[in-house]
Amino acid sequence: MNRGYDVRTKLLFLLLANYYALVTPGIGVIWVLILLFSLDFIWRHEYVRLASYLIFFGLATACLSLNIDEASHPYLGFFLLGGLTIMPCFMVGLSILRTPIHEFIQTLRKWRVPESILLVLAVAMRFLPTVTESYLNIRAALKLRGEFVSWYQYLLHPLAYFEKILVPLLLNATRLGQDLTIAALTKAVGSHHKTSYRNYVFTGKDYLGWFGLGGLVLFTLGGFL
Repeated sequence: MNRGYDVRTKLLFLLLANYYALVTPGIGVIWVLILLFSLDFIWRHEYVRLASYLIFFGLATACLSLNIDEASHPYLGFFLLGGLTIMPCFMVGLSILRTPIHEFIQTLRKWRVPESILLVLAVAMRFLPTVTESYLNIRAALKLRGEFVSWYQYLLHPLAYFEKILVPLLLNATRLGQDLTIAALTKAVGSHHKTSYRNYVFTGKDYLGWFGLGGLVLFTLGGFL
């Protein structure tokens, strides 16, 4: 398995990415964050996904360097500047969501996170991806019954469509939540004596990430970036 940063390192990246998105730093700070986290994609051999991020960031930076900002082009400038500041959060957040559940839970145990919180996180992270699948199954079932086959039927009867989607979705979510909770308890997620056959520890990659983020914070506090 190609492992990149530890989950705890990714959470630190996410915290700093959200902080810098709020304070709107310079382009240099954003690019340092992007390049530091790009190492995670390289170590996990996700070159196509990384290339898509870098192309967007590169084009947005080039447009801003051509004075395409909020003053000259309000909507485009807002989109470019907002994309540059917020996309690092999405970049790190999506990487965390794609982390295996057992790795996420086991690493948080090292921070002494209460088992009750870990149980909620384990159920939530398994529940959210199934909502889209359940919605698509409900839509397919409606089409088999000859209801809402064309897109204009959604516009003509929006309340009926909303009711036929929401009611089975809520019923399915209730049953699914119960099943996932029972499955998590069966795997001893809420137990204080839980053991794991795989031990997740910091590696040189994580120390490199922490050192780079620490240097970035010191530079920004000193006003160098």
